[in-house]
Amino acid sequence: MVSFSVRNKPKGMYKFFSRIPAYLYMVGLSKPFESNTLLLETKRRRSGTKVKIPLGYARNGNIVYSASVYQKSDWYQNVLKNPEVEIQIGKEHLKAHAFKVDDLDEKADAYRAITIAQGEKGAERYYYVTPEMGDEEIGSIGQNLPVIRFEKRSEE
Repeated sequence: MVSFSVRNKPKGMYKFFSRIPAYLYMVGLSKPFESNTLLLETKRRRSGTKVKIPLGYARNGNIVYSASVYQKSDWYQNVLKNPEVEIQIGKEHLKAHAFKVDDLDEKADAYRAITIAQGEKGAERYYYVTPEMGDEEIGSIGQNLPVIRFEKRSEE
């Protein structure tokens, strides 16, 4: 069993600095981040106002995975309540539907993909995952750090 402590959500200046990729995306300077960071636009669960959040991700065709690095992330709770979202990867905008990933095999695959996309050091630092971990170890992490699957919505 893997042992780790779940991080607290950022506050103060750390919260501000963690949002820098979102600000750069909004002004068109996404190039340095687009290989490992997407911009999620979702509605806040209480007020319904739109918010943009930078997230680490892994992509497999029309499916995009993101894992919360905090147990009770606001973005995660927001997409559970309002699953119709828009994601931006570089200059590409996709309307998507968010699904909570509960299946252990899919969660392990998502974490492996995130490990590759974020690099080994980033995956270990933020998601507690290393390439040599087995599905059971990754699954135990996933019990505490949830995964969301974004699927591209068909155009109406």
